[in-house]
Amino acid sequence: MKTVAISASSSGNNTLVAAVTGKRIRVVSYVLSFSGTVNAKFTDGAGGSDLTGLLYGAAGVNVSAAPHSDGRFHGPAGHFETSQGTALVLNLSGATAVGGHLTYDEVN
Repeated sequence: MKTVAISASSSGNNTLVAAVTGKRIRVVSYVLSFSGTVNAKFTDGAGGSDLTGLLYGAAGVNVSAAPHSDGRFHGPAGHFETSQGTALVLNLSGATAVGGHLTYDEVN
């Protein structure tokens, strides 16, 4: 598993994990922290399919999807994943800073 820091502030597409040839990016946990009012969603590449619904952010709000309390991750499929060879993108509805981190696997 790999972890990446999230530091996004551009309206529209913000690449969190670059595409890896022949691999899907499977998200097993994440935390988002909003500095202001903005809607966010994870997408399958820039302009790709939505991987989540809208996450409605406001200043001081945190959103997370974590492993189970006993340390197990959310099943073998994780929470969601990109298609093969596609970047994981956080799309923001406005230019508002969003921070956090996510844990992911690269899978075939």
